[in-house]
Amino acid sequence: MDSSEAKMTAARIFELNGLLSPDAPLKGEIVSNGIDSCIDVKTGASIDVLFSGEDWGMPIPMPDPAKVSEFDPRFGARFITLHELVQLKTAVYLAKLAEEGEDVASKDRSDVFELIRNRLSEFSEQVIHKYHPALRMHCLRAYQSAQRAGRARPPK
Repeated sequence: MDSSEAKMTAARIFELNGLLSPDAPLKGEIVSNGIDSCIDVKTGASIDVLFSGEDWGMPIPMPDPAKVSEFDPRFGARFITLHELVQLKTAVYLAKLAEEGEDVASKDRSDVFELIRNRLSEFSEQVIHKYHPALRMHCLRAYQSAQRAGRARPPK
């Protein structure tokens, strides 16, 4: 594949996958780095393309974007819901923990904590008890840690 075939705007790739409307304000250029990976040209950030149903060695299958996303009219795109993202990041953490160890997995565990801490009002033990059983205990611990951290923060 020559460079002109490898380059495509991020907006066009997401549009082709049904995740973005053609008039969305998303800007940028990404370059394919294989069938399931690409790179943001401007930032150099690696982007993994995840397909629903794939088995990544996680306690849950990769979710179907149509079932776990919601449309954001500000961006003209669909994004994974907060609670589905927390469960997915927890599943990734557990898979990396088993395969590569705590040093590699800790970033994903930290991401779960930050997602919960930054949107604490949208979480409760009752909500987390609806999560997948394999993830529930880990998410509950992150929620409880976020609650403690929230109480320790000085008021704004």
